[in-house]
Amino acid sequence: MKKILYLLLLCGASSLSLFAQNIGMQNDFVTIDQQNYLRWDGQLTKVSVCTPNGTEFAFLQLDDTRKSYDILFANGSRAHWTPESSASTRKSFAKDIYNAGVLLTNGTINNQALATFVQQHAAPNPNVVFERPAAPIAQTVDGMVMRNRNQTISLQNNEIYQDGAFIGKYTTEIQKLNDSNLHVFSFSFTNGNAVAYARFFDKTNAIGIMTVKDSGRTTLPLNQATYLQDIVKFLVDNNYL
Repeated sequence: MKKILYLLLLCGASSLSLFAQNIGMQNDFVTIDQQNYLRWDGQLTKVSVCTPNGTEFAFLQLDDTRKSYDILFANGSRAHWTPESSASTRKSFAKDIYNAGVLLTNGTINNQALATFVQQHAAPNPNVVFERPAAPIAQTVDGMVMRNRNQTISLQNNEIYQDGAFIGKYTTEIQKLNDSNLHVFSFSFTNGNAVAYARFFDKTNAIGIMTVKDSGRTTLPLNQATYLQDIVKFLVDNNYL
């Protein structure tokens, strides 16, 4: 019996070790098995945590002890969480959220798992005031940045600028299919709230765009040399970004 118990504990330790090796960092993203899992947007004192497509699902605020965090989830639930190590707060949060089943690898939230997580991490002070530097959680229309909208748009390292102002972000992904590649793009405000999604196949001559604010769908002609600029210009010109 002791031998069996020992083997079970050994297997459990091995699986945790294997999981830990599969957690990584790529720019602002925490990755699992080299796939974007969540995005950590902000400093270690006030953090917006988003799904890979830019939808914010949690806001973390460091409490006065500087060792733990108050959490406000997008559904209004509150929790209190302590990282395993202050040196790896991002990975620690991703690990705990993943193990609890709160954020699935496809970017959706398991509400039942979230309720269990909140219950297990009860907030010691449910009346804590969250000092958010960005727009309220789950808001997708109030992230506009003041600038001269007639100026040229520039793209730098997955960030969008106009008139010298940082106005948004974007991510790109290529999904390999049997006979073609699907190019997928996500656009968000500077605070991480989603603005639009765009996609096109290698063998097509059009880009499909879905805008979050109005659930609108638009098609643009595909120019291989300028398609990213074309999408962003459309979003800016039509007051989405």
